[in-house]
Amino acid sequence: MLEILNNPIAQLALSVLFLSMMIALGYAGVSSLRDWSRKSENLTREPLSNFEEMRREGDISEAEFRNIEAVLGRKGVQTSGRKEDKP
Repeated sequence: MLEILNNPIAQLALSVLFLSMMIALGYAGVSSLRDWSRKSENLTREPLSNFEEMRREGDISEAEFRNIEAVLGRKGVQTSGRKEDKP
């Protein structure tokens, strides 16, 4: 049985099999990491959209919304129909 491993064709086949398995495992790992990252991003956006709705309804001021936005790390989010406070 071990004599077959001395054959260059068998070594090549085993090397290709091993490489294919490593690529498949890497793809699965990256895919699951991307899915986890997307879920994390959605969890951050949901509270911000709730606060944005509170701002539109007048429950919180524009300044409070900007503070919340900064704390959530979403400072660059563009919102539609957003009015700036004039001092």
